[in-house]
Amino acid sequence: MRSTTSGITFRLAPAAALLLVTGCVSVPEDLAVRSESGESRALSMTSPGCPDRDSEGSGRPESTASTGRPDSLGEQFTLINWNMLKGRRGGWADDLVTHRGDGDLIVLQEAYLTDELRELLGRDNYRWKLATAFRLKEVDAGVMTASKVAPSGTCAQRSREPILKLPKSMLITEYRVGDGSRTLLVANIHSINFSLGTTAFSEQLRQLARNLSTHRGPVVVSGDFNTWSKARQRALDAALADAALFRIVFDQDKLKTVFGKPLDHVYYRDLDLMEFKAIPVASSDHNPMRVTFRLHPAGPQ
Repeated sequence: MRSTTSGITFRLAPAAALLLVTGCVSVPEDLAVRSESGESRALSMTSPGCPDRDSEGSGRPESTASTGRPDSLGEQFTLINWNMLKGRRGGWADDLVTHRGDGDLIVLQEAYLTDELRELLGRDNYRWKLATAFRLKEVDAGVMTASKVAPSGTCAQRSREPILKLPKSMLITEYRVGDGSRTLLVANIHSINFSLGTTAFSEQLRQLARNLSTHRGPVVVSGDFNTWSKARQRALDAALADAALFRIVFDQDKLKTVFGKPLDHVYYRDLDLMEFKAIPVASSDHNPMRVTFRLHPAGPQ
């Protein structure tokens, strides 16, 4: 949901409350992480952070020989970042099909886990994780990260909107890259939007920063950060400063903005930026962002 005035923005709160009261939206007590295998893992939200990410299986994905799939991303890989607006507008599936083939990693916000979305990702054998923010009409909605390879670690967190009271989720996944000796951390975040100040917004970013502080190696932080003010952008940049991340500056004319400020961002470190672009679409109030990276040949710089 996007607005051109703050008054309209905050009048959306009663509508969200009505959805909760009528039962269209429900918030699970524990944060659930869903996957393409049908697994649903419940994570307690009593801890303010999750710096020790849960390993997947034995800690190393099955080999290419046993699964027919690679067990690590290549030296060069492409990421697609997109807030897909829960697929509420027509044409979203066509847009996802058009761009998904380019993506070794697909990072989605406002992903709505319908059978259609599952089927589209399944066609190309994507492995995916979804951190449920809430359930809308009994369907999980949240942030999803899909990849051509299995993650070696997963972590998820959830933060509640101060005004709307609906949660936003964050998903951390790790993948082996190159020859498998290095691990890429991918952070997918849908940031708190409806707040009078930046306190809750900044606390969510501090949770993200805690996860980044434990990782040694390449990092991509991508998502819808709702940075519709200078104060929010400053808070985001400050939270990521200690992690030595670079922000990619996209052509603002190709990004959806609020108050003239872009909402979506991609940050990175220990990677070479090869190419990037935003792709205008009509199927969401956000445009997909396509970025190609290459590993530093000698490791972290």
